[in-house]
Amino acid sequence: MKNIFEVVPANFFSVLSGENRDEYSDCLLLLYKQVNEELEHTLTKHQVISMFENYFLEKANLFEDKKQTSRERARAFLSRFENTGWLSGDINLNYQGIISLSDIGYAFLEFITNFKQDSELSYSRNVYTIYKLFENFTYDGREELSIDSAYHQTKEFFSQLKQLNTSIKKYIQKILDDGIKDDLNQLFLLLADEYQLNVVDKAYYHLMTNDHPNKYKGKIIDAINRILDDEYLLDEIAERLMDTAKKDYIEIHEELYEKLVYIKEQFESVDIILKEINDKNKRFISSAINRISFLLNETADIEGSINVLIRKISQIDDYSETLFLSQVKLIDQYSLATPRRKKILGESNIGMQLELTEHEKREFQETLMQSSQFSQANIEKFVSRLLEEKYEVCASECVLDNKAYYVLIYIYAFSYGANYTIEVLDKEVYQQDTIFRDYVIRRKL
Repeated sequence: MKNIFEVVPANFFSVLSGENRDEYSDCLLLLYKQVNEELEHTLTKHQVISMFENYFLEKANLFEDKKQTSRERARAFLSRFENTGWLSGDINLNYQGIISLSDIGYAFLEFITNFKQDSELSYSRNVYTIYKLFENFTYDGREELSIDSAYHQTKEFFSQLKQLNTSIKKYIQKILDDGIKDDLNQLFLLLADEYQLNVVDKAYYHLMTNDHPNKYKGKIIDAINRILDDEYLLDEIAERLMDTAKKDYIEIHEELYEKLVYIKEQFESVDIILKEINDKNKRFISSAINRISFLLNETADIEGSINVLIRKISQIDDYSETLFLSQVKLIDQYSLATPRRKKILGESNIGMQLELTEHEKREFQETLMQSSQFSQANIEKFVSRLLEEKYEVCASECVLDNKAYYVLIYIYAFSYGANYTIEVLDKEVYQQDTIFRDYVIRRKL
C-alpha cells in the first residue's frame, strides 16, 4: 500500500492552512476554471500573473500588507504554487513560459469542485462546449485535443446528471423522515426553500427548458458519425501521435475510437436519463402533495375522520402490535363479504345510451370535479382566473384562506410547461396555526 506522501508532495497542503488560505484557494479555483477552457489545458505565465493581479486589485482592501503591489503579490503566489507542487512550468516552441496544473493539483481541484454541495450545475456550458468542439473540428494537426476535451466534458456532464438524479431521490426519502413527515411547517420549508434552491433553481428547471441537451444532441452525434466514417482520419492521428505519446499505433487508434463512441453512446441515451430525472421530480411533487393533503385534511367527512383517527392512533406507543391496517379502495357501511352465487351471463348493454336524470348528471359531474380539483390543469385554470387581465397578484391576498391551493400553486409553478411563475417574498403570513412564506404569482410571458 502506498503512503499518501509518495503521491502528494509533503508541503502540498501548506497553502491551504496558512493565514492567506482564502486567497490561495480563490486563485487555485480561478486557475482551474481558466485551464479547463483551454484546449491544451495550459496558460502562459503572463496570463496567470495577469489573472492573479486582477483578483488582488479587486480585493485590495482586504490585504493588510501594503508593501507589495498586486503584481508582486501575483508573482509570489505563482512561485508558491510551483514550489508546493500545485503547478508545473515549461517553455513552449515560441519560448514563452507556460503553466499547467500538476496531475495531483488538477485531480484535487476537480474533486473539490464536484464535491461542493451548493455549487450550481452548469449543464449548458458542458453541452455547448462539446457542440462547438465538433462544429469547429478542423484537420489542422490538433484533432486529438478536440476529441480529448469533448470526452472529458461529456464525462463531467453525465456525472452532473447522475448527481441531480441522486439528489432528487434523497429528497423523496426526506419527506418520510421522522422529523419532517408530520410537521406541516417543515414540509413547506422543504418545498419552498431547500428543494427549490438546491434542485429546481440550480438544475432541474433550466435542464428541462432552455438548457435541454436535445438542442445540440443531434448535431454532436452527426459530427461524430462523420469522423468515424472517415477511413483515414483516425489512422493519420494515430500515426502522428506515435512519436510523442509513447504508445503504439493500435493503442492510440483504439483510445481515440473508444472516446468518440463513448460520447456518441452517452448522448444517444441522454433521453433515458432525463426521463428518469423527470419521473423522480414528479414523484417528489406527488409525494409532497399527498403528504400535505393528508395533514391538511381534517374535514368532517368519513375520509377526514379516518385521517384524524390514524394520526391519533399513531401517537400511541406500540400501536402496531394491536392494530393492523389494510389499504382498501372502497369504504361502505355494509360488510364487504358477499354470498357466493351462480354467475348468469346476461345480454351486453355496451353501446346502449345511458339514461340519467338531470340531478344524477349534476352529482356525477360534481364527483368528477372534486376528484380532480388538485390536478395541475385545474390549478392553472384557477391561477388564470386570478390573474385575468392582471400581470401579477400577491398570493396572501387571494388564496391564503385555502391552504391546499396556496401550496399547490407554489409547487406547480416549477412544473414543466406551467403558464405562470412565482417570486418568493421576504415576508411571512399566518393562517390559523400555520406560517407561510408569501409569494407573488406572475403571468408567464
